[in-house]
Amino acid sequence: MFEKEWPERVALRRKIAEMDRLLRRVLLRGNAEDQTVKRLSEQVEALRAQHNVRRTLMRFAIYRRLTPEQRSTLTQLRQTENEIRSGPNRDSDR
Repeated sequence: MFEKEWPERVALRRKIAEMDRLLRRVLLRGNAEDQTVKRLSEQVEALRAQHNVRRTLMRFAIYRRLTPEQRSTLTQLRQTENEIRSGPNRDSDR
């Protein structure tokens, strides 16, 4: 499933990067019409939203295929990752 979706996701990420660069160039010039900036910004954000939806659907499809044991393991891994990212508990030094 991941490999099947990969080419489309890569193409979409490239399109997002391309549109984002275009928007930055327009902003740096400083002489664009507000409507042009608005339109480009909306296009970039729509592409990002499309990418996020596709990623979520892919993750959900993978999750549905997991066994209950695999789901439990995945949940535990995510909790551990979240704890690592959030750093030590602030109350742990008291």
